[in-house]
Amino acid sequence: MGHRKYSAPRRGSLAYLPRGRASHWTPRIRYWPEYEGPPRLLGFAGFKAGTTHVTVVDNRQGSLNYGKEVSFPVTVVETPPLKVTALRFYETLNGGLQTLGEVWSNDQTKDLHRRIKTPEKFDDVKAWERLQLSTSKLSEVRVVVASQPRTTTIGRKIPDLFEVKIDGGTVQERLEF
Repeated sequence: MGHRKYSAPRRGSLAYLPRGRASHWTPRIRYWPEYEGPPRLLGFAGFKAGTTHVTVVDNRQGSLNYGKEVSFPVTVVETPPLKVTALRFYETLNGGLQTLGEVWSNDQTKDLHRRIKTPEKFDDVKAWERLQLSTSKLSEVRVVVASQPRTTTIGRKIPDLFEVKIDGGTVQERLEF
């Protein structure tokens, strides 16, 4: 057995403790920006496909490389189409949001059962009737979307499931959207 030193310099910074990976691939969005205009979705999903470099001529006045070709690293992001699986409705109660109800689509992707247990047959007519009775309390509409990773080159089959807020216009216009 060899001789071991009694002390050694620290390996790594303590500023980033505890070191750990993220618990989910998809981030938790805690804030949606305010949007004025016609109703639209405020988010989408993208997968990193790779990196490459771009060569451009630097045209910033006063730059050290002004008029010269400069190479920058760039990330290529693949954004497959999203499939709407459900609508979720919220009401404002005591300063926070509370779920008022949800309507699931009967036309699901074939890979969604890999992520969650999907309803076999959802009675969307009854859900819409219950929602029509409580439209006065409705304050926010969100869409539950599933990504389609089979259409990308990342090699995954399990879709990511997350909520995207619909903003713009009135609450009734968001429902129609």
